[in-house]
Amino acid sequence: MQTRTATAADLEGIAAVLWRSAMFWEEDRPFLEAHPDAIVVPADLVNRGQVRIAVESGSVVGFSSYVVTGTSTWEVEDLFVHPERMGLGVGRRLVEEMVDAATAAGCLRLEVTANPEAAGFYEKVGFVRDGLVPTRFRPGIRMHLQLTT
Repeated sequence: MQTRTATAADLEGIAAVLWRSAMFWEEDRPFLEAHPDAIVVPADLVNRGQVRIAVESGSVVGFSSYVVTGTSTWEVEDLFVHPERMGLGVGRRLVEEMVDAATAAGCLRLEVTANPEAAGFYEKVGFVRDGLVPTRFRPGIRMHLQLTT
């Protein structure tokens, strides 16, 4: 597996992973089928260089993106892995690379609103639960990872 910063040429592959991964959780399917506008490919973040992709055999198998929310805080905007590649280290590697980039930029904290099914993954990579927050369809789990510089 290789990782790199995404380009506009990767948008189709990112969209494919996003749809497959988002529809993976049975609990989310009715909401997403009724509101396909909720699944948005982060083209603006790709254009700003804030999306990393994982590639295997020429295909995108995962991606992550972030937004800068404060002078020392980044928000994990997206972290999606193709369902066939879940549990194989793709997500972990993307998070580790985001931590490295954030730390190098002087960021002290990563934050995320996690899907309840993804909270266990985030805990495995060091995030701590802060509580439930409302989202468009169902409560999400607010989490953070404190970074060291």
